[in-house]
Amino acid sequence: ICKLRLWLSMVADIEDEPGEVKPLPNIDFNIQQGNSLLGFVDAEVSVSSDGKTDLTGWEKKSRFGKIRNAIENHKNADTTAEAEEWRNKAEELIQEQRPRFNELLLSDFQSKVDDELTPEELESWLPFHWPLQFAGVYEAGGFDIVIGNPPYEGQDRIGYKKQLRKLATDRYGYEYSAKTDLFQFFAHRGQELVRDGGYYSFIINDTFLMNRNKSDVRKTILSDVCEITTVNRDAFEVSIETAIFTVNKGQKPQTIRYNSSRDAPISSYTMLLDAGEFTSVDDWEEYSLRTTRKGPH
Repeated sequence: ICKLRLWLSMVADIEDEPGEVKPLPNIDFNIQQGNSLLGFVDAEVSVSSDGKTDLTGWEKKSRFGKIRNAIENHKNADTTAEAEEWRNKAEELIQEQRPRFNELLLSDFQSKVDDELTPEELESWLPFHWPLQFAGVYEAGGFDIVIGNPPYEGQDRIGYKKQLRKLATDRYGYEYSAKTDLFQFFAHRGQELVRDGGYYSFIINDTFLMNRNKSDVRKTILSDVCEITTVNRDAFEVSIETAIFTVNKGQKPQTIRYNSSRDAPISSYTMLLDAGEFTSVDDWEEYSLRTTRKGPH
């Protein structure tokens, strides 16, 4: 459905004469599905202080390189038959390599989080390995733009979320409680997925602005956040207050554009752009609530 809607949107934007329209791009590998919080986000090779290389990194890098080449050949194919051949090759390679990536992830999980975690349990969580699914993106250093509306806290899949909290604590250094919101993990993930100089922007529960147990989000985005909009709840017909943040990774802006649309007379999200004016905040660090890493997030 997602692919169909994207195609229809692209066709609707065509204003040229039919005879002048260029062939639409191939998007077979642009739309993927999986657990975006669980899985490898890079295929870098690390070198220790004594000059030894990370064999796991070498293995990941060599495996995703073959997939990247197959996808590029698919996109650059001159004929339908050639495109189909390379698409099948790329899909075959992804399916062939995914079990090994899962093995590496399971080993990492067992050594850092839960040594009793089984392969079947891990696979039921649908790990998504970004270097496999978007090999070309990682050759270029990450995504140019990451946009999301991540889920908030839910009480289902308690066992999975407990493991996810443990993994996040090991990865990011914060202590997470049973009431931690899932969007907190997505804020960290966005930082990992976008390239230096790229942008990532999420709409999430506005508790990240001031709540003590959301300070991990503030610390993650604080140095690079360039824009924040507080949103009127009528814009999305929801029962919670939301806000949108935009980060320009690695750019460390001197000021932040702040748009308070909380009380704006709007009835849909499309009216947000005209709801209010952005003002500059020169010392956002003073505005945000400062806390240490101690205590549950």
